Amino acid sequence: MINELEISEGAYFYRKKPNKQLSNTAVSKIFRDLSKDRMTRSVTLQKIRDEVVINGHPSKLSICVFKIKSKPSFFKNYIEDEHEIKFCYIVVFEYRDYIVISKKNVSSSTDLDAYLDDVDYSTLSRLYADSDSKFHKLALDNLDVSDSAIRSKSLEARALEDSYSTFGANNYAVRNMRITSRGHLYSLTLSTARINRHNGKVSVQQLREWMADVCNDIENFSATDSFIDSFALPISFEDRICSLTPNGILLKLNSLVDATNEQSLVRSYIKADPQDIDLELGRYITKYDQFLDIEADEGRYFAVSSRNKYLFNLIGIEIKILKKSIKIKSNAFRSILLEFASGETQSLEEYINKNHCFVITFDNPEVAYNSKKLFENTQLLSNISSFMSIFEPCEELSDASSEKGIFSTASVSFSPCSIFNKVENVIDTNSTYLFLDDLGNEWADHISVSDGIIEFYHSKSGDEGLSASKFQDVVGQAQKNLGNLVPPHHRIDGKRTLWSRTYIAKVGNQSVDTNISRLRKSPADFTIDDGLEFYKKQTRKPNLRKAVYLVVNFISKSRLENNLTALQMGNQVERRNEVIQILWFISSLISSCKEQGTEIKIICLR
Repeated sequence: MINELEISEGAYFYRKKPNKQLSNTAVSKIFRDLSKDRMTRSVTLQKIRDEVVINGHPSKLSICVFKIKSKPSFFKNYIEDEHEIKFCYIVVFEYRDYIVISKKNVSSSTDLDAYLDDVDYSTLSRLYADSDSKFHKLALDNLDVSDSAIRSKSLEARALEDSYSTFGANNYAVRNMRITSRGHLYSLTLSTARINRHNGKVSVQQLREWMADVCNDIENFSATDSFIDSFALPISFEDRICSLTPNGILLKLNSLVDATNEQSLVRSYIKADPQDIDLELGRYITKYDQFLDIEADEGRYFAVSSRNKYLFNLIGIEIKILKKSIKIKSNAFRSILLEFASGETQSLEEYINKNHCFVITFDNPEVAYNSKKLFENTQLLSNISSFMSIFEPCEELSDASSEKGIFSTASVSFSPCSIFNKVENVIDTNSTYLFLDDLGNEWADHISVSDGIIEFYHSKSGDEGLSASKFQDVVGQAQKNLGNLVPPHHRIDGKRTLWSRTYIAKVGNQSVDTNISRLRKSPADFTIDDGLEFYKKQTRKPNLRKAVYLVVNFISKSRLENNLTALQMGNQVERRNEVIQILWFISSLISSCKEQGTEIKIICLR
């Protein structure tokens, strides 16, 4: 029977846990537990620790094949006479100091996990990556925890090392890669230590020999310079974690939305008596999926939110720093159960921890935790002078006391003491058209369009200081609207109704119908329709210049620069956590704009 099996060359690679050895009895119990829901009395095939010598090293191979009944993913409930039959297998290969697992339609085993240690990320990420390797595809996780930052991205090309600009790449950790090395095409999933060689299906004997070869490659690994070094560098968790204090966490739960859409997640519910309570998990994910501060309480760390304080107090997310990793703990998340098409059921807490659905930042701004690893962005603090070059002091902002000023029905312009007035009369002095897009489905507070130039202005007022939350708001507004700088023409036409009206100001809970035209600047006798056509004409130009301006009166360039320099030098920093978050937001904003080919300026106090 074993000679009838053909299996793809793909497996999960682990080191053996020291002082814990698999036995025949242990493997038999693991297979018995994994196959307990099989549809037949006995398994289809089972081998327990068959011995063979490979490359002069003794090895042991165990395999179990069985079949199960399962509910079709598009059925609401399990019906005894209406089911799918799935064949399942698990291969456990012991070789030298490694345990390798290949499986299909089989859930994880906590008993088997007890024998496994991770292979170091630094080794896996560079195993088949050298100067001769060709990088075809990368999946990247952003280490930036801003709510509006790009969470992840995928890059694909014939040879990324030749075509991808690595500016800002140090903000990203590599999650998956597909590369050609030594004449073979490999896919590596670094978060789960899975390696695939795209070589078609092979016999169990050939699979065993390939697994042994990969283990030898890991054992004999020697790092060389390669394209992968452009991204965030992994550092030793055990060596560094004791010197770090967590200060922020970003939950990333979009994979659950994808699993629902792909029908691999078939049900979410809370177990209750007498009847389980089904949940529409998608309704909750948008609330959970956000950046949270971490606060210490008697030596324990908890996630808190200023925007959804009650919700996250109720959830009670505790951050547990373990010897080799970080996990979250939440009674609320533990009570939510997820049922997958494979037949496996997990709690939401278990899913988040197993799939590493969070990023954690620390009091050291260069370090972040992602996918069970610490990563260091060594260029973050060294780039401070470059970061500060986007800040441009404006003396006139010193007397701006509000964002928009005060209004009456007779108002035809914004108050002289408002930031909006400074944008229109001091900062934007040469535009052909200037549109007021504030409120409603806005792309920016002001949109400036000139020959070959489109500029967005995002304004924010507040007391001068080092407010990360205010800065996050205006950075988020800019990041989420980068794609609107050059929108489809029908969306530009969609602005006609709004821009043809006068401005209705919001004062507290009241609305004031002002006489302020939304067409703030235009050539003499030109209309809104002329302006819209002019906007569309600019979007067709191949050398169009795009720019984003943040106009704020609550940040002083000199004060921020002094504190960032102090942070770089290891000196005293006022409001340290706020300064660290602002630094990450600046880095994120610059990277986002660079990717979109957009210039960025922050107009601020001196």
